[in-house]
Amino acid sequence: MILTFLWLIVNKFKNDIILYENMDKKRLRKLLQRIKNLPTFAPILLAVGIIFGVLVAAQWHSLPTRVTNPIAPYSSLKETREMLQEEQVTLKEEVKKNQEEISRLQNALKGNPNDEKLLSELEIQKAKAGITKIEGPGVTIILDDSKTGPTTEESIVHASDIRDIINLLWGSGAEAISVNNERIVTTSSIDCIVNTILINDTRIAAPFKIDVIGDQKLILAQIRNKENLGDLYSRHDKNGLVIDIAEVNNLSIEPYSSGFELKIGSSNV
Repeated sequence: MILTFLWLIVNKFKNDIILYENMDKKRLRKLLQRIKNLPTFAPILLAVGIIFGVLVAAQWHSLPTRVTNPIAPYSSLKETREMLQEEQVTLKEEVKKNQEEISRLQNALKGNPNDEKLLSELEIQKAKAGITKIEGPGVTIILDDSKTGPTTEESIVHASDIRDIINLLWGSGAEAISVNNERIVTTSSIDCIVNTILINDTRIAAPFKIDVIGDQKLILAQIRNKENLGDLYSRHDKNGLVIDIAEVNNLSIEPYSSGFELKIGSSNV
């Protein structure tokens, strides 16, 4: 407030501050008269300064508090992520145990001839839904980020790359598919959040191992056809994206262990 008051005084008389020897009597008397009149408006300026100071102080105390430790939010999110991942593992174990118990009860019913046909049909539907273990000949595909050159959008694996391969495999008659041991079913989601790929809401990282059971010759022909995966093979040739394809005579793909969320829509006509 004092500085503001002084600034007002200096600003008011900045045009009158001249060397004494160059000042005539008339201007000197005028300057002295103005200085003499200064106390008449000084209290007003003082009151304005006080009010302004009170307002600034009130505004200062009303400012919202901010986080002083930038590590705290990160640590909290990390702990939450780890807790959710542990909970997810526990839930998957419970799903697995429940599936084993269901299989045990179904096997107990096989002795009844009346239930044989129903159980046989049930096994077929379970296989289609991906909740049974599948074994047989197939193909393994490895996708990985480039090991040479700088890291760019063109040198890393994206969720869309995995989706393109999965769609091609289903179109090639695949019986079962998994990515890093995550079974792919009709309701599976393959998404990218920042630099993390989520499959069935499970966080996975490169390298990505895609196992597929089905007609080996047809699958190999479709995967190795560069016209089917033009962008992927272009980045492989130009940026070093890793694509390894191998024929496997005996693959084993575990059952789907996440939940099914079915949404039924309806419309009123």
